[in-house]
Amino acid sequence: MKIIVLSDIHYPTRLKELPDFSVLLKKIDMVFCLGDIVDVGVLDLISLACPNLHVVAGNMDLDDIRNRFPTSKILRLMGYKIGLTHGWGSPFGIRRRILASFDEKPDIIFFGHTHIKGDYFEDGIRFINPGAFCSGDFLLVNIDVRRVDLDFLNWKDIV
Repeated sequence: MKIIVLSDIHYPTRLKELPDFSVLLKKIDMVFCLGDIVDVGVLDLISLACPNLHVVAGNMDLDDIRNRFPTSKILRLMGYKIGLTHGWGSPFGIRRRILASFDEKPDIIFFGHTHIKGDYFEDGIRFINPGAFCSGDFLLVNIDVRRVDLDFLNWKDIV
């Protein structure tokens, strides 16, 4: 299964022009959008290219997004319990705060907020941040029952 993970789109406040999502999301099975989208219309464009879209709201999202989507959610995919959230506050201690916000302990947590891409292991959990889409960062995840492979990419090199 191929998943694209996006966070911190910040359109149109930081990102002034959107890429062609039909090119970016070609042959993708699912999209995780981890908040700070800002303009709800972006989600319409993404879902046209890949209707299997999972969204959580971020701290910079307006009420039209916050009222429609949770701040965190758990998915079960390929035998993994996957947490999606945006995050909040200082980058220091963010993984501990995020973990405490889930009622059940995920195997993997995808989060945003810091704009710093990374792959971390803490307390037996894999924490993955795709970076900031408004800076070009996104993540391609290839997941199956045996492994989760990551490819940190820049959409400006693709579209």
